[in-house]
Amino acid sequence: MTTLAIDKSTSRASIALAKDGAIAEISFEDRGKGGEWVGILLKFLAEHGIHTASIDRFIIGMGPGSFAGTRAALAFAQGAVAAAANSAPHRTPAVYGLPSGAGCTEDGLKTAVIGDARRGLYWVNLWDGANEVEPCHLASALSIPAGFAVKTSDYARIGARTGAQECPPSAKRLVEVAAANPAALVQEPLPIYLSPAVR
Repeated sequence: MTTLAIDKSTSRASIALAKDGAIAEISFEDRGKGGEWVGILLKFLAEHGIHTASIDRFIIGMGPGSFAGTRAALAFAQGAVAAAANSAPHRTPAVYGLPSGAGCTEDGLKTAVIGDARRGLYWVNLWDGANEVEPCHLASALSIPAGFAVKTSDYARIGARTGAQECPPSAKRLVEVAAANPAALVQEPLPIYLSPAVR
């Protein structure tokens, strides 16, 4: 099975390709709102002799984080699946999602992944290795259970005041979590957007 994982929930995008037991990964600054990242992705695939039509499974980091980035990654994967279905109806590639917090976990480590939800709120996602202990939720104050390492993809905003370790989500780790815990995969994923609209 050939798996492509993408996380664009932060300005540090990550793409991983898993095939025949090996996982290759690239990460890059992704500050623009344009589609330059698609060129980087296609070049990465070409370097590994892979075309989007031959990918069996897409895993997308669903956030929380950049709604536009997460939505763009999902749209790319859904478009690739639709194109593959039109050109080869016998193939059934699929798109799955994982919370981007999974990309900050480690085997054998309890991890609290936190982020700045704005307006005095944090988002919190608890993991024990590849197992989600508590899904993403909003909190007005951080109350992390004992024994959890605290990591954040929002280090510039909240790292100093929370003591969290900086951790942009890793697409490679998304692939590892999916392999270790297939039940965590979300079918028909949507971006995780916890905060209500700002008036």
